[in-house]
Amino acid sequence: RCQALFEAFKERTKSEKNRKGLSPLLDVRTRWGSTFVMIGRAMQCKDAYCGVLFDDGDHECILDTKEWERLRLLSVLLEEFDTLTKSVIASKSYVTISLTIIAYNSLMGQIEQFVNNDSNITVAPDICRGAQTAWLKLRKYYSATDESPIYAV
Repeated sequence: RCQALFEAFKERTKSEKNRKGLSPLLDVRTRWGSTFVMIGRAMQCKDAYCGVLFDDGDHECILDTKEWERLRLLSVLLEEFDTLTKSVIASKSYVTISLTIIAYNSLMGQIEQFVNNDSNITVAPDICRGAQTAWLKLRKYYSATDESPIYAV
């Protein structure tokens, strides 16, 4: 059944977008970046996703407007991580302490903005709690840079 749904999804994206059929992307638990990419693909193919499940009669698995908004917010939160990862990887063959400190500052600032947005707290309080936990983890590692004998100038 999964394979049939997968193929129906590809066919629907092909007919809706007039291009090669897109496949759903799967999350890889050990790579947070895959979550960002998976959510992006799901949002890109929202109509196909809903249509395939509707045609299959699996109505309870169709995401409602609030659930799509929560995915959008999670994508907004993860986008900075994705952008920063790609720019650091593209710019250097290895990460230096000065880039690390800039990265921590950027990510922690983005998380603070996300968590302090009243709309985000209302729509997705659990995502905000997760973001706060991420901020605390980043702060722990950021504090470790104080113990380094190397300074960014």
